[in-house]
Amino acid sequence: MLAKESYFCDSPSDIIGQLFMQIDGKDDEKIDESDVGNRGARFDVLKSGNQVRDIDSKYLALTSKLDNAKNKFGEITDSKSRTLLDNSKGWKNPQKKWKQWVDQMCEIYGEMWKVTGLYEAIIGSTYEIKKDREMVLGLVEWWCPETNTFVFPWGEVTTTLEDVMLIGGLSVLGKPVTTCLSGDLVNIKDEMIKQFRICYKSKWKKVHHSAWMNQFMGNNLELEYVAFLAFWLSRFVFHVYPKDIICKKVFPVAIRLAQGIQIAFAPAVFASIYRDLRVLINHVFNNSGTLCVWAPFQIMQIWAYKRLPTLRSESKSLRPGEPRMARWHKLNSSSDLKILRFHMSSPKNF
Repeated sequence: MLAKESYFCDSPSDIIGQLFMQIDGKDDEKIDESDVGNRGARFDVLKSGNQVRDIDSKYLALTSKLDNAKNKFGEITDSKSRTLLDNSKGWKNPQKKWKQWVDQMCEIYGEMWKVTGLYEAIIGSTYEIKKDREMVLGLVEWWCPETNTFVFPWGEVTTTLEDVMLIGGLSVLGKPVTTCLSGDLVNIKDEMIKQFRICYKSKWKKVHHSAWMNQFMGNNLELEYVAFLAFWLSRFVFHVYPKDIICKKVFPVAIRLAQGIQIAFAPAVFASIYRDLRVLINHVFNNSGTLCVWAPFQIMQIWAYKRLPTLRSESKSLRPGEPRMARWHKLNSSSDLKILRFHMSSPKNF
């Protein structure tokens, strides 16, 4: 008797990755952490014992096409690996006073964060994840923009919405990111814009993160929490040009969060990762000058550490109440691109 098995990938076939996506997450299915990343892209196989009877011919054609592309990508990244991700603007580590501000706000709003799905994401932003360029580039070499999957010789895998939720601590449940304010909330937004303009009058003509923190941390108690959330959103969730500035577009989101409204951030961040993987591929093949990507690739790097345990440094043990990001706090890891290619070619290492 032939047993038919199907493997499915929950990833969308084409995600543009705009900054704010109107996605309302409603799936409250319980997720087993051990299952994260184990789903491959969809392809059906017929097995009789250990013999694979049928493999989708389109998959074979795709792997052949990507193998040639990967060789070209490898030749380029070997020479560019040290600089290719230098302009990764989404890879943000905490500023010196950020943990202090988080601790102060957590004493007041910590329980609310747990209810609205913010706790792990905000606490996780206080940890520093060291950039492993070779690990990220090693994955990008296998990326297929047509299917939004990593196409390895032995099959397809991809990061999923579950990975963003579990690793980044971002909620898949809640209201859409883009929703108009009404009533008294509009007045709060107007006051935030006034405060923004006060900072903007500085000689830099930009509201830098440090200036924003200095203005609100421990001051202006009525608006401090909204300002705190606006800082977190601008630095750690929605990365915008130019870097390290407060973006007025996040004010409505920060105001709704301050009211205890749960918002689904994971889909928007997930989309940005897919978008910038496509940008990296196009940049390398088109040799299109300066590269700038904004996705939080530290999530993908940690996903790779979880999927490639033989290549990662030993992670730290979690203490009660710590988010998953704490496992890799200041963990020094520098992978070798050639060794990565060898290990990624074998399913035994996943």
